[in-house]
Amino acid sequence: MNYLRNLFATLFLLSIISTSFAQSIHSVQIDAFGIGKNPWSVLRGSYEKNLGKKFSFMISAEKGAYHSTSFIQNNGFNSSASDLRGWGIMPQFRLYFTNDSKNRLTGLFFGTHFRYRRINEAYDFGDSDFSTNWNGKANAYNYGVNFGFRKRILESPLTFEVLFGLGKAFGKWENDAEREQITGLENGLDNKGNTLNAGRIEVNLGWIFPYRW
Repeated sequence: MNYLRNLFATLFLLSIISTSFAQSIHSVQIDAFGIGKNPWSVLRGSYEKNLGKKFSFMISAEKGAYHSTSFIQNNGFNSSASDLRGWGIMPQFRLYFTNDSKNRLTGLFFGTHFRYRRINEAYDFGDSDFSTNWNGKANAYNYGVNFGFRKRILESPLTFEVLFGLGKAFGKWENDAEREQITGLENGLDNKGNTLNAGRIEVNLGWIFPYRW
């Protein structure tokens, strides 16, 4: 009897898993702002899976330059350069306001996110009388809400998405006491360890699969 009970329980569990997988819709996408080379290019890719009809879970990974500037004056006697780059990972949950089985993971959505970033900052300044340089690392976090709209391109599996987000950010430099002694460091994290920008603006290009024609 125990053998039959375990067998039926196993078959029941396998049927649930197979049914859930058969109804799964997936999406992969990339932020178009991170394509190409520019002083603030951050390459960001995401994978998303539906959780039922209206909800989904997404995980995003990013790497690149969050801020980069250079300044030269007086024939090179005064110069400064700063570079803020790193990588990050961001889990997200979304609620879609469309429950059409053919158009899952599309339409108007509202979401929440939490992002961790590992940041490295390099700063150099020099003039005829003084020079200094700094190289530091930080752990940065931000969380908040986002909303946007995703649409299939010409009824194909390709998708176009616009997203806006806001929230709160915080972080800490590993050598924040040393950094506080350096003037001119305003980008990324301030001297109190708080990130200056927690907003999100993204234009994403993606692919939904399996696609239902």
